[in-house]
Amino acid sequence: CFAPIPRGMIHPWVMRRMLVFAVLAVAALLAAAALRARDAPFIAYERGDVGAALAGLTARAEAGDGFAAYLVARTYHSGAAGTVDLRAAAGWYLSAGRAGEIRGVAPYLAIVLGLSPNDDICRALLTLLEFAARAGDPEALALLGQAYQTGQCVTLDLRRAASYYTAARHVDRRLDSLLESVRPYL
Repeated sequence: CFAPIPRGMIHPWVMRRMLVFAVLAVAALLAAAALRARDAPFIAYERGDVGAALAGLTARAEAGDGFAAYLVARTYHSGAAGTVDLRAAAGWYLSAGRAGEIRGVAPYLAIVLGLSPNDDICRALLTLLEFAARAGDPEALALLGQAYQTGQCVTLDLRRAASYYTAARHVDRRLDSLLESVRPYL
């Protein structure tokens, strides 16, 4: 049934397995190289090489990547690219929020409120914050509470502020202190 294999020769089924292994190894190396190229901006950002990361992150953000937009916004917000540019940061935070990156919503609100928001900006902010709040983001809940407590972008409503602060507290217990300022309205 089995013929003896001459010395120095490799059995055909061993040869096939070695060939399959070699093909799989080459495919894995090519896939790893493609992933490394795709993730290069993120890797550069994590290593602190903002100059190398910014162009790649910007391209990814313009293509609709919310996390890349968030990182670009953080770069402009912190001044890591050279100087602080709050208008650029707000624009990228808004792009991140629109792409579903909830972390972009709260900083966007903070920046824009500091830049004297107009009605259009307020509507956009409230829409994004309410979206994030429905998703359970404690920062968004707290910022909505603050907006209603201070009357920024909305009509002053301390009961509604208390409601948002309570919801934020249920998500993150560290936000207990927010309730003290509106406790009479609970």
